[in-house]
Amino acid sequence: MAPLIDKSGSIAHYGRVSWANLVDWLVTFCLAAIVIQMALSLGGVRADSHLFVLPLFGVLLLLHGLWLAVNRECLPQLIRAPLWFLPLIAWIALSAWLWSPAEWRGWSAVVYALEGFIFLWVAVNNVRTRAHLLCLLLAVLVPAVAAPPVGLGRFFLGPPVVVVARGKGGGVGRGVYHGGGAGGFGAPRALAGVLLRL
Repeated sequence: MAPLIDKSGSIAHYGRVSWANLVDWLVTFCLAAIVIQMALSLGGVRADSHLFVLPLFGVLLLLHGLWLAVNRECLPQLIRAPLWFLPLIAWIALSAWLWSPAEWRGWSAVVYALEGFIFLWVAVNNVRTRAHLLCLLLAVLVPAVAAPPVGLGRFFLGPPVVVVARGKGGGVGRGVYHGGGAGGFGAPRALAGVLLRL
């Protein structure tokens, strides 16, 4: 039987046995958790869904900083291409501060842009091997496997019938679907269609 750790101190698919590699894998798992959480919360189209994602971004920044601390020789090799997006983020923040007709919508756009920048920066600088990339691709498949049963259930449930049967009454627009899992969509059937297409 072949040993788990070879003579060069590496494990298959994992890489070298070192603190730097362990932290790098923790960063990759945190990126995967963000991908899964964002996909299962309708891509984060609602501001309240970000309450569950923001702590993951805090953990991601902490792990990335720890990775930089244990990998001091990697500092000159950091890929700085995502920094080109900082003027765009500054413009989004300025427009939210000065010109946005709905201020909370403007600042939520700033939060989304910052999340995207952080994700891009960490992914570009930490996902360097095929094993890390494969882990992220598998994370994308998790919502794709979990979403169709939810979409089928929502499609065949017929929320307007359920609402009327419970005696909650109708209403206009979203009120018709009160209690239905519509997420950021106006009608649960629209949500079901998106999930089934996924």
